Amino acid sequence: MGKLKRKDRDALIKKHYEELIGRYRNSSLKLERDKRGNWIVHGILRIKALDEDIGYLAKDSFKIKMSIPEEYPEHPPLVFETGNRIPKDYSHVLNNGALCLDTPLEVWLTFSENPCLLHYVKTQVIQNLYAFCYWETHEKKMPWGERSHERGIFDNYKERFDTSNPVVMLRLLKYLVKLKIGKEIKGHFTCPCGSRKKMRKCHGEQLRSICEVPKKILRGDCYRILNELTEEEFKMVISDIKLLYFVKELVDEADVYKK
Repeated sequence: MGKLKRKDRDALIKKHYEELIGRYRNSSLKLERDKRGNWIVHGILRIKALDEDIGYLAKDSFKIKMSIPEEYPEHPPLVFETGNRIPKDYSHVLNNGALCLDTPLEVWLTFSENPCLLHYVKTQVIQNLYAFCYWETHEKKMPWGERSHERGIFDNYKERFDTSNPVVMLRLLKYLVKLKIGKEIKGHFTCPCGSRKKMRKCHGEQLRSICEVPKKILRGDCYRILNELTEEEFKMVISDIKLLYFVKELVDEADVYKK
């Protein structure tokens, strides 16, 4: 989906807001522009959620703010808890204060299934707030486990690409970052991982599954992976001639990804 004209984007945001408040009638959410002119949805979100597998019912309310990016609906909003309901020792908050719903990759993939505010709140925001309610009442334990805070992005792509080799992982991500928009990943292409196999017999399926992810997210994740590597792993990466200049690009752009 290309970037919408401002008028069309504004109309879409208003439509998605109406869908949201139509579903959550017992909440008090307003759509407004902030001081910078950006769209935000803010107010009280009341949740009532049950996970039958663990037998826990969460019924609570939270003061939130959803900041809608210029790239919406290609990119999801950021959501902040603004009522000081969530304490500082709750680790699922990003450096910028937004709730950590999952890795950037998984947040985007879930959002892209149905890129609208209602789907985002139902599938990600409420799930995160449910997890907090459980954490608060169950001795600070998360209901479904959690990713490592030290290597969460690395582990995400370890699962996606079925490799723990950082050179292979970053070669695959570099391929996606450099892939021209609209270009197909065909089975007879040589896989960029270094195996010399054809895509159809190597990482073709895994690459195709995330090739629509915005390059801004993929580049940011490359930088975050670099920061999660051990010293030995980092030396492996920069000793690879196919990655050396790519790593330099990422380091030069570091300020963009420090969020």
